[in-house]
Formats: sequence, structure tokens, C-alpha cells
Amino acid sequence: MFTYLIVALQAFCIYHVIKNRNQYFWIFIIIFIPAIGSIIYLITQVYNKRDASIIKENLTSVLIPTKKVKDLEKKLQFAETFQNRLDLADAFFEIKDYQNAIIHYEVALKDESQNNYFILEKLVAAYYNL
Repeated sequence: MFTYLIVALQAFCIYHVIKNRNQYFWIFIIIFIPAIGSIIYLITQVYNKRDASIIKENLTSVLIPTKKVKDLEKKLQFAETFQNRLDLADAFFEIKDYQNAIIHYEVALKDESQNNYFILEKLVAAYYNL
């Protein structure tokens, strides 16, 4: 049973090497050092820090829902752009703070150069949920 698990792990690692066009010496390491080579490949090539930071960011937004809102408020204070305001309104909408979401959607709606259909759709949904 353990042998089948190692062979499956090797097959996955070799598939990943070929699919992502990594250096081909990994294939020799995976084949000739079965379990250890596969684990080293997984740690160094499959698991990377960018994925870890995305997971960490999503985890903190679940545990502390207002953290995303506070970060977007700071971003809006730094640069008051249409997209920053829309992102903040969407964050308020996600945490079900519809009153503040409506305020920011209405301010974003005043910008005539943008497509207002999406904003109107979100504004109607916020008023409905309120």
C-alpha cells in the first residue's frame, strides 16, 4: 500500500514538472530518490510563498472581517480613486454593512466617466438588503 502511495506521488510530481516546464533534472531526482525527492520537489517547487500569503490573507479576512475594510479605507485616504471607492463599498457589502456600502456606491455613481450599470446593480441589492 505504501509503495502505491509513493508511485502516485512520483507520478504527480513528474506530471507537475512537465506541465510547468521546470528543469528536467527534477525528474531524475524524483525517480531515483523516490519519497525524499518527491517531498523536496513539493516543498521547493509546488508550495511557494505567494500561495502562502494568499491563504494567510484570506484566513485573516475570515477571522477579522473588518480588517479588509480598514485596509481599504486607508487605501482610499491615500488615493481617492473610483476603483478604491468601489472596492471599499464592495467590502462593506460583503460584511453586510449596507448603510456604508450605499454611501460609497452613491459617491462612485457620481463619476460620469465609468460604467454605472454594475454600481446600480450593487446599489439596488444594498437597498434591498437594507
